[in-house]
Formats: sequence, structure tokens, C-alpha cells
Amino acid sequence: MESTEQRGQVQRPDARERAEARPRRPADTSCTTSRAAAALGQIAFARPARAVQLRLGFALMAAGLVVLPVAALLPSLWLFLVGSVVAGTGLGLGFRASVATVAALAEPALAR
Repeated sequence: MESTEQRGQVQRPDARERAEARPRRPADTSCTTSRAAAALGQIAFARPARAVQLRLGFALMAAGLVVLPVAALLPSLWLFLVGSVVAGTGLGLGFRASVATVAALAEPALAR
């Protein structure tokens, strides 16, 4: 009986083999941590006033975006992840406050 390799077909690895073979990339981890930080930042900083959220969000985003290239130049994964979390938290706060500002400025008839 012919095997699948002899007939010109190659068996695909199962999901576990693909997951083990896939290299862990810092960019994947950074993207995940920044998205998680953005979501958690929106929840954690829900109480402050909108103006405080905007200022804090943009300050955190700027600080995180300064840390990221520094961490890339100094090959430091931990610093890169810290910058990612700080920038992500700032992005989440800025987004939340921006949407709240636009919603407050919308006409009542359009806001329904």
C-alpha cells in the first residue's frame, strides 16, 4: 500500500506541532500586551474626569512611545514590554475620553 508521501501528498502537521514550531516573537507579545493594557486602562481609569483622562492618556502614550525605540536600541525585551503597556494604557485612555467628548458634543437627536 502506498503512503501519502509516495503519492505526492504531504501530511500537514497537527495544531500542536505547528504551535511548538512557531517562534515566539516580541512583536506578537508587544501587540497583545498593548491591547490588553488599553482595555484594562479604560476600565481602571473610568472614574476621573474626561479632561484628566485625556491628559493622562496622551502623557502615557507619549512616554510609552519614547520608551519603545529606546528599548529597541538597547535589546531589552522587558523595557520593550513596559513601553508597550504604558503606550497601550495611554491609547485606551485617550480613546475612551475622545469618544466620550464626541458623544457629549453630538446633538441630542443624533445621539439616540
